Amino acid sequence: MNKKFSEARVVINGAGSAGISICKLLLELGIGDVVMVERKGILAPGEEWMNPAQKEIAEKTNKEQIHGDLKTAMKGRDIFVGVSAPNIVTAEMVSTMADDAIVFAMANPPPEIMPDEARKGGARI
Repeated sequence: MNKKFSEARVVINGAGSAGISICKLLLELGIGDVVMVERKGILAPGEEWMNPAQKEIAEKTNKEQIHGDLKTAMKGRDIFVGVSAPNIVTAEMVSTMADDAIVFAMANPPPEIMPDEARKGGARI
C-alpha cells in the first residue's frame, strides 16, 4: 500500500472494546476512513442495535454512511483489521479489497482468515 495515512481506507471487524480501541488509535494516527463492523452489520449513525460505545464511535467513522455486512464493508478497503471470530473472511472477500491489501486477522485461536487464503485473495500481507 503506497498511500498516506490520511488516504487509507480501513475496515475493522469486531466492534467490542478491542476493535473500538484500535479504531480510536488509527483515527488518532490520521487514518482517513474507517468502517467498523460487528455481527449485526456496519456501524452507522441511527442503527438501533448498537450499544452506547458503538453509537459514539459510529459518529466518527463510516464517512460514506454505508450499511450492510462485512462483505460490503471490505470492498475497496486497503486494510482489514479483524478482532472478531474465526473463519469469517474468504479469499473472495479479500479479492474485492484494494490492490496489495493488508490483512491483520487476529481472532484466536483460528483467525478470521488464514494467511495462505488471504494471499490467494490478493493480500500483500
